[in-house]
Amino acid sequence: MPDERFLDVYAREFERRCDRLAAEFAGPVSEDPFLLGYAMTDCLLLTEEDCRERPDVIGGAPRASRVGSPRRLRNLPGSAAGKSAYVETVRGLYRDDIAGFNRAYGTRFDSFAALARTADWRPSSDLANPAESRDNAAFLQRTVDRYYRPRGPRSPATTPTTSSSATSSTPTPTRSTPSCR
Repeated sequence: MPDERFLDVYAREFERRCDRLAAEFAGPVSEDPFLLGYAMTDCLLLTEEDCRERPDVIGGAPRASRVGSPRRLRNLPGSAAGKSAYVETVRGLYRDDIAGFNRAYGTRFDSFAALARTADWRPSSDLANPAESRDNAAFLQRTVDRYYRPRGPRSPATTPTTSSSATSSTPTPTRSTPSCR
């Protein structure tokens, strides 16, 4: 399942790449008062349906099937930040019960640490498995939140707020450094 274009959105290298690209492309227009935001990509492939082969041109150009973020990240080596995030997510969903996880996936891990160490443990998804679909959706939500989180000096997380009674009702625009692929 190697893909040199896939970037682990949980990795520090991903953040550095986004910061570099944002400075290069959005930096020159960062003080434009009419700029609401700057996006360097459309969106992640979110669902298995998004990733399926597209043999016709109805939804765009034909393309081969792809692997989405939950499936790709859960199969990374144990040293990968995305793999750690996946294991943390399912560990919480299964309330630290590896036996429940094993029943849901038909696996035989003796611990969540063993799952974390195992690369390429599930290269395909079983769409008929409701637990796997739920787990993928929960992890995907976390991944999307990470992917699209605001960054930069004027993002909502770092922009000071003022009392609404002391200011006009006109909102002050905020800018953020968008995530990238």
